[in-house]
Amino acid sequence: MKRLASRRKNRVLRWLVQHLRLVAWYKYASQYGESYVRPAIWLGVTLLLFALLYPAVGLRYDSTKGRAGTTAPSVPVNLTYASPLFLGQPAPNRHKAQWRLFGISCLTALEIAAFQKEPAYQPVYPWGRLLTLIEMLLTSTLAALFFLAVRRQFRR
Repeated sequence: MKRLASRRKNRVLRWLVQHLRLVAWYKYASQYGESYVRPAIWLGVTLLLFALLYPAVGLRYDSTKGRAGTTAPSVPVNLTYASPLFLGQPAPNRHKAQWRLFGISCLTALEIAAFQKEPAYQPVYPWGRLLTLIEMLLTSTLAALFFLAVRRQFRR
């Protein structure tokens, strides 16, 4: 009822208030805490979306934060959809490099969602930083809604 309550007389403003307020987003994201499947799906979609967006702004590899066993060079390289290859990597491996870039991007999205301080691949500043902040806000909110819904299911 709180979502539907509005003092606005204008139909457009009333619709906007009813469908875009925080209570409405709570309904869309988790059915008012009744569904734990919905926030889990939204969380997966959010992670996939940001994994697809990070190569658009570019991912920079930092060799000081890299893991043992990586074959990436020590020179800073920006990996994007246009240039998914490291320096010195042969061009016929472009398709394989694009899949590797998607895997790196998925790992980066998971590391950012898990609040890792310094991932080996970081989105390039400034748009990458904005995407990082938005992803942290969305994933932490959706994870909280998921855990609250699971808690609610087990309390019954």
